[in-house]
Amino acid sequence: MVRLVKFLDLIAFVGADRATRPARALQATRTNWKELRAALTEADRVLVSATHLWLRKMPGRLHPRHLCRFYPRVANRLAMCWDEPVTCKRLLAELIADRRGGRAGFPPRIQAELHVLTQLRERQSDGSWQIRLRDLRGPRPHA
Repeated sequence: MVRLVKFLDLIAFVGADRATRPARALQATRTNWKELRAALTEADRVLVSATHLWLRKMPGRLHPRHLCRFYPRVANRLAMCWDEPVTCKRLLAELIADRRGGRAGFPPRIQAELHVLTQLRERQSDGSWQIRLRDLRGPRPHA
């Protein structure tokens, strides 16, 4: 039955006029990403020990508080790769830019924190946290 439904969807997609193809392709892309996304584990719902250590090293005024509260999975990933500049830069770029198309994106406060972390990672070449907050410019949240 599932194969038949997928086959009929494929026929409808192929037979659709050009105006509806991008929308259907976008929906198919969204569905595929949802199917491919790993299921949340308990470690994805809370901050792990390594993330707490990462935050302790960081001056309090630079803590990505909203990111940690609402997206602990993302904060955990950032903490794990923070000491690997290339990997961390790639992860931050993926979080900020929409490469899959049609994503809602993060709320403005989270985006601002990600921009600050991006600039901090770029400036932190010697592993030091001695960077002035006013030197880090990110988009200001409206909310």
